[in-house]
Amino acid sequence: MKARSGTLNKDRFLRLAAAVPVAGTEGLVLDTVKGWVNLPSRPGLQVNLAALWANYNGAAEFYSAGDKTGSTLLQQAMNGAFPTLHLQVVDLDPTGKITVVNDLVGLV
Repeated sequence: MKARSGTLNKDRFLRLAAAVPVAGTEGLVLDTVKGWVNLPSRPGLQVNLAALWANYNGAAEFYSAGDKTGSTLLQQAMNGAFPTLHLQVVDLDPTGKITVVNDLVGLV
């Protein structure tokens, strides 16, 4: 099989990431992120959350004030899936420490 050069496109990346079975808490986080942004499959652990939101749901800003921003909707989804988490939107802002999917896994 001949190798292709170039970058891995986002759909192929998500298919490859979804091929790896994940169970437990990590799987629930991946499923929550998948549902939050309406992905066709689970995202990879090193995928940037703001970039994921921009690529799949550019209807609103990820970081800004309001009820329907990506960070607010992610906060609601994570706190719904993990009621004892108490994730705050400030944790998801540009100066926050949560930037990739794996950072969310580390919180739970």
